[in-house]
Amino acid sequence: MATFSRYPGRRAVTSFMVSALVLVLISGCARLTTVEPQGQPSPYEVGVKIDPVTINPPQTGTLTFSVTDTSTGKPVDKYEPVSGALMHTVLISRDLQQFRHSYTQNLVDDAASLYTQFPEFGKYYSYTIFKPAGKGVQTFKTTITTGDIQGSEPDLAEDPRPAKTEGWLTFRLLQEAGTIKRGQATQLVFNVSERGNPVSALWPYLGSPALLWIIAEDGNDFAHLEGTSEAHVLPASAVVSSSEPAGSSSTGGTGAGGIGEGGTRSGLEGTPQIELTVTPEPSPTFAPGLKVPLTVVAAVPTQQLAPVQQTPQSSILSTPEIVPSIGYGPNVAFTHTFPRAGFYKMWLEVLYRGQVSLVNYVIKVAE
Repeated sequence: MATFSRYPGRRAVTSFMVSALVLVLISGCARLTTVEPQGQPSPYEVGVKIDPVTINPPQTGTLTFSVTDTSTGKPVDKYEPVSGALMHTVLISRDLQQFRHSYTQNLVDDAASLYTQFPEFGKYYSYTIFKPAGKGVQTFKTTITTGDIQGSEPDLAEDPRPAKTEGWLTFRLLQEAGTIKRGQATQLVFNVSERGNPVSALWPYLGSPALLWIIAEDGNDFAHLEGTSEAHVLPASAVVSSSEPAGSSSTGGTGAGGIGEGGTRSGLEGTPQIELTVTPEPSPTFAPGLKVPLTVVAAVPTQQLAPVQQTPQSSILSTPEIVPSIGYGPNVAFTHTFPRAGFYKMWLEVLYRGQVSLVNYVIKVAE
């Protein structure tokens, strides 16, 4: 026996309401994504594309950059490495709480594509560095806005303590006594220890003991620095050599593929670069004002831990530790001249035991 609804129009109305709700939800999710270059690094013009064209965080995306030499009108097809890669991009949220470093070794049709991640809706600063063959290092700034909100303003305060622990590594920021002043060369030293023991086997990361990224509170005065450190010839029980992955590689926050305030994670989408032959650079010359902080941190008693208390990689008995032929640490030095007074945020990257560790600091610069 056939059954008929007593209210034949109600079903149609309900179906229409559900369809309308789906359309509203879809349109609400598909928020506009804008990419706005902030000037051009003359005499070059950089074009940038984002894929997908609409980012709905949390979502990954690809930034593709093509560079034209305006003096010749031809695309730039030859680059020299900067910090071990043909192109780097750092993506930083407006509130300076999110950070992502990506780089690539490859060009396709004279363009470089870098994989990155947008954790939330809002405004981001994108800084891209590259070096056309035979020319100087160039910096290209872009602002990327996902959705219809700008995100929060930074609310920075100087870190009250110099020591921070990320994963199994502890970082101590060592500074000269007194205030950091604008326009004066300042040396910043990061001391690295592993569960109470000084680290002297930091792996070369993109050809450097460490990388430091700096940005002012207002999103300007971006800087990229390579560190110098004591070099040690390591009696490696197992030394391997492998190349960087062909694609881009990134570091971010906690967890695989994460992005955020810091944390320890694998920063390479393949086997990390461990070179058989590494030429050690001269040890850094520390500023006189750092003599006391370096002496104090060196006098801290080391911990004697049983194998089961060591890191997971080294606690497996009879398993040789994979190390480079040259290791760095425990002190990594950077020298920088801050152009303006105010707050600055810094992100430090080091490569150790096959993982990139990321730690951040906020410092205040005086007039």
